[in-house]
Amino acid sequence: MHLFFFYAIVIAVLWRSRELRTIWNVPHLIGLIVMVSIFAAWAIPFLKMTDGAHAAQVWSRQFSGRLAGEGVNLGSWALNVPRSLGYFLPWIVFVPLLAGKCRPEESRQNVRSAHSPQACVPRALFWASLISLIIVDLIPGSLPRYTMPLLAPFAWLLGSILTAETVAWPRWLGGKTFSLKHRQRAIVLLTVATCAAVCIYAVAIVPRLQARQKVKTIAARIEAVVPESERLYAIDPDYQPFLFYVRRPIVYLSRVVDLPSDASYFLVQPDNESSAETARQWQPAFPRRVLSIQDYRGRRVFVFAIDKR
Repeated sequence: MHLFFFYAIVIAVLWRSRELRTIWNVPHLIGLIVMVSIFAAWAIPFLKMTDGAHAAQVWSRQFSGRLAGEGVNLGSWALNVPRSLGYFLPWIVFVPLLAGKCRPEESRQNVRSAHSPQACVPRALFWASLISLIIVDLIPGSLPRYTMPLLAPFAWLLGSILTAETVAWPRWLGGKTFSLKHRQRAIVLLTVATCAAVCIYAVAIVPRLQARQKVKTIAARIEAVVPESERLYAIDPDYQPFLFYVRRPIVYLSRVVDLPSDASYFLVQPDNESSAETARQWQPAFPRRVLSIQDYRGRRVFVFAIDKR
């Protein structure tokens, strides 16, 4: 995903600057090699330590699941674009200035300058970022936070707008010149208003959101039935976000039959529920379901304890 954003922006800017051929160079190739090496330094040992075919299958399923829209909430998906734009607030209000930077009534010299390759860079940056944002947000399994790499080019774009010598609002917003003095005042006022809003959000809204946690509450329920001194064995759990918040030692296994004889608590998905109920490696003790969980995605997991009475 990061490569998509990077190349969409770089290619658009180089094309508008008439320097697209410069993308073919040795430093760029070295950069690609370094990037792949960083990933390989993790991926190769990981694949050797685990079942490589299973890992590849999980990655493939996660990628294809996003494209196919498995478990997608249409209401949330429809709000992807406006929620993504929210990450650029409050500074997004200055973006219309980009459309008003070059006007026909300016002198011919300024017009020629405005249409020079370097002057086209901000517009290329803007359109490449906007189109990339829309494409990523329209992927069925996408989330608004996936577009956050665009914050970096947006910061550069904003800087180029606010530091330009001559800036004007577009005609549909009045077409008036926005002087440097007025820009500085607007930035100060907007900064103060944003800080005040963040403080209000932290004091008044965050406590309510914490009371409605979707993931940490599940972890707390698991910790309530699994003693602090015990390990929790997770049998082929797939992606379960709440496991990151369970403050118990977690051991991952592929099958119920792989559970050791000293295991006391384990977690399974519905596909392994029957195997868990019929497991007999602890005889005369037997597994007993102590917790049934359905998360915010509608997926269920079960926690079993070995009844050694």
